[in-house]
Amino acid sequence: AAAAKEARHYFSMVFQQREMPGKMPEFRLRATEASYRLVDLLLQASLAPSKAQARRLIRQGGVTVDDNRIEDPGLTLTPQADQAFVVKVGKRRFARFIYKD
Repeated sequence: AAAAKEARHYFSMVFQQREMPGKMPEFRLRATEASYRLVDLLLQASLAPSKAQARRLIRQGGVTVDDNRIEDPGLTLTPQADQAFVVKVGKRRFARFIYKD
């Protein structure tokens, strides 16, 4: 019963109210690299099975970074120290990336 209630709350929050879920996979980015290609991040988080599919998802407008729709498959992200950002693919797949020095 508790799991059903939690699932109902998650569905309502994410799909009906279009909010970010509280729990999502988190990935730490290395401070040794100054920038990251979005296509590579999608692969790292298993949000796309291949680079070609990742580029296709981006071109079709199915990828957002912090609620900003991305349409450039060549986008490179340059995070600042102690910055976190959320990548969303479609309506159901989320990943949080955390950049630490």
